[in-house]
Amino acid sequence: MRFLDDLYAILQVQPHADGDVIQASYRRLALLYHPDRNPERRAWAEERMKRVNAAYTVLSNTNRRQTYDRRRFGTSSPRPPARPATAPAATRSHAPYPTETENDWYHLHVYAQGRMVPESEAVAEETLQHDLTEFMRLVAPPGAGNVALGDLLNSAAISQYVAYTPYGQAIARLTLRTALPLLRVYARDDAPDAERLRRIVAHVNDLMQDRMGTEGLKMIIKGKNIVADWAGLLLTVINFLWGDA
Repeated sequence: MRFLDDLYAILQVQPHADGDVIQASYRRLALLYHPDRNPERRAWAEERMKRVNAAYTVLSNTNRRQTYDRRRFGTSSPRPPARPATAPAATRSHAPYPTETENDWYHLHVYAQGRMVPESEAVAEETLQHDLTEFMRLVAPPGAGNVALGDLLNSAAISQYVAYTPYGQAIARLTLRTALPLLRVYARDDAPDAERLRRIVAHVNDLMQDRMGTEGLKMIIKGKNIVADWAGLLLTVINFLWGDA
């Protein structure tokens, strides 16, 4: 492999990514570029897979990675780029896909192949319930204290979730996990604003549909776009909490 090849770019991770993130991204790309999934462009897929395998061979091994980093960056431990302490809200940027969701993307590919991940339905629903509770806390207007409304919206969300297939449920969980980091930043840095919350959910909807389309993942199930359907539910929650429904 040529020295100028950017192994991190090939694996679609940051230079400071840890081993779990590197492994998760490799698994996702291995599924994406597997020749059997690309019968109409098999030669292209085989070439991409060779590059991914070569990059992973280096970056998954501590010694080989340190040697590569020293030659490329002059240090064996690249650091994330420094962020301005007072960046204006309008110019802040965020990674489009949180690194902690890469395993979820891998699992989505597993579900898409008709297989199941080693996670019980009860654990998956518990994870969703935990994330939904955080979502409602992050999007609630200041001083919101209508517990009955919150319980009703939570129940409606769970009802919509359980109506999906296991693959559709995986899409819903991933959509929510993609939204939460953006909402945490919003809650920390910005004044409460219903329109801003709506834009965040719309942005996540676009991100999910773009990546699923790029990776050849099905979104339409029984005539319903699951990403748009679930994002619509999240928008409905915001509208009800802010009295705009």
